[in-house]
Amino acid sequence: MKNNSNKIRGFEKVAQEEITFDKWNNLKKSLDLKKTNKQAREGEIWWCGVGRNVGSEINGESQFFSRPVLIYKRYSEYLIKVIPVTSKEHTPPFYYRTFFEGRDQYLALHQSRTISSSRIYSRICELGTEKFQEIKRAWTNLNQ
Repeated sequence: MKNNSNKIRGFEKVAQEEITFDKWNNLKKSLDLKKTNKQAREGEIWWCGVGRNVGSEINGESQFFSRPVLIYKRYSEYLIKVIPVTSKEHTPPFYYRTFFEGRDQYLALHQSRTISSSRIYSRICELGTEKFQEIKRAWTNLNQ
């Protein structure tokens, strides 16, 4: 009996994951149609539709599959490199601790990726130049 209940729970989990991916895919389609470009600047933190991802890739939260990201590099008005942010405490070298919105936040340096600027939708804050330079050094050291 126990073996069958484990199989049922496993099936329920897989079915829930499929529903979650389907919800994200529908939202992603609307992001693609929007084709707007935000005038985000390097060193700013924005809300971003990160999405529902695979394996150990960082996911967005809430019904909008969103989380804050740092605009790390602006390649064009439509293409940017971002570093996702989490409020869960982590240690270097994969994470960089910073402070905004009244609490410690952690940049997932190892999860940086290039995205369409249509995924970002609301500016949160701008990190200072000195802080952004520290983050760039930490990212470079991790990726050498």
